[in-house]
Amino acid sequence: MSTAHFAVPTASVIGHRRDNPFEVACFRSSKFECTDRSGEPAFVIVGGKVEIGRGQTPLQCANIEWAQEAGGVTDEPDIVHSTSTILHPRLALVVTDLVRDVRPGKTIAKITDWHCPPEIAEVTVDAHYGAPDHVVFGAVSGDITVDGRELLSWEWLDINALDADSLINRFGAGHGMMLAAYREWLRIPDAQRYPLAIGNFGQIADMLRANGTVDLTKLTAR
Repeated sequence: MSTAHFAVPTASVIGHRRDNPFEVACFRSSKFECTDRSGEPAFVIVGGKVEIGRGQTPLQCANIEWAQEAGGVTDEPDIVHSTSTILHPRLALVVTDLVRDVRPGKTIAKITDWHCPPEIAEVTVDAHYGAPDHVVFGAVSGDITVDGRELLSWEWLDINALDADSLINRFGAGHGMMLAAYREWLRIPDAQRYPLAIGNFGQIADMLRANGTVDLTKLTAR
């Protein structure tokens, strides 16, 4: 019997310094290791699934995920007490690489947080997380706080100073490729900069290896 596939939209958050959108808060993750044989925890940015069953929007998801992962909040109703927030979050990119994060054997109940008919709650599917991924950015306000479990620590990274090897091998979940695209998107003049759909992270990695940069005009959706 063939496996059913389930699209799971997500939101990722690029939090930057107020005076420099190229300096980004990056977090060491307990879930990913660098692929450069160092064995160190890889960097990620904050993100999570959009709970569409509750009517949640990507921007709402971004605010909640930031409060929970970078603001010391454990319960969603308490996000007003977050130690840090994202000022004026805006959509930068929509990532359409639907095979970047496929998780087999997930129940529909797990994917939808039980916002589903009970008769299909335990049905298992291949969940395509980040289908699509809404990449939100904004300046960080307040003091970033991590729980030391899923996210171990954090630091400001100047993404202009990151070479292809760092972007490809020292980030988990393809977030280095995402930041490479965001870096080039920021270089577009303000009057011409609109939310941009990108896809095919393998193509981004190939561009970085060949040229150290990403040509947004040549990216193809997938």
